[in-house]
Amino acid sequence: MRFKFLVLFAVVLMVIGSCSSTEKISSQAGQLTASHEEAEAWASKTLEGLTLEQKAAQMLFEVLDTSYMAEDHPKFQYFVELVRDYDLGGFVLSGGTPQDAARLLNRLQQEADIPVFGSNAFESGPGQMLRGASECPPNMAFSAIGDEKLADQAGRIGAREGRAMGVHITWSPTVDILTRPENPVQGGRSFG
Repeated sequence: MRFKFLVLFAVVLMVIGSCSSTEKISSQAGQLTASHEEAEAWASKTLEGLTLEQKAAQMLFEVLDTSYMAEDHPKFQYFVELVRDYDLGGFVLSGGTPQDAARLLNRLQQEADIPVFGSNAFESGPGQMLRGASECPPNMAFSAIGDEKLADQAGRIGAREGRAMGVHITWSPTVDILTRPENPVQGGRSFG
């Protein structure tokens, strides 16, 4: 039951973030035009039509180097194969520019029968992972400043830029508690 809920939740998120203009659910000026009920009905119908193998594949993400690559490049062909032949659930973006990421994710969406998630941990903004995007101070800096409005504004900037390039999920902010100050990964990304 829990697996079914997670898959249904994933599919609902996909419909909200990844609908083509030919579907009933569309976007105008950044606002979704489908009701919650319509999105849920689409997700339920889509889920019912998936095989167990497809449902499992929807739970998997691959690292996607979003640096520019030609469509005849073997890496590009590998990514296309993942979405077209295996119904991969999504990608974790790495490298490149926001323009490269948007181009590549849009192209992969065209190949996918089931909409694909784009994701990353934009803890310090999209510029942490992609050249030319906004980068903000780490979470510990926001904690030290003590102004929730600034942290909220940074989150909104990251969400807006991420969405423009095709990101549906950001694995941030993290809520790590700094228990080992010598840990270079945990350090500044925690709030304290």
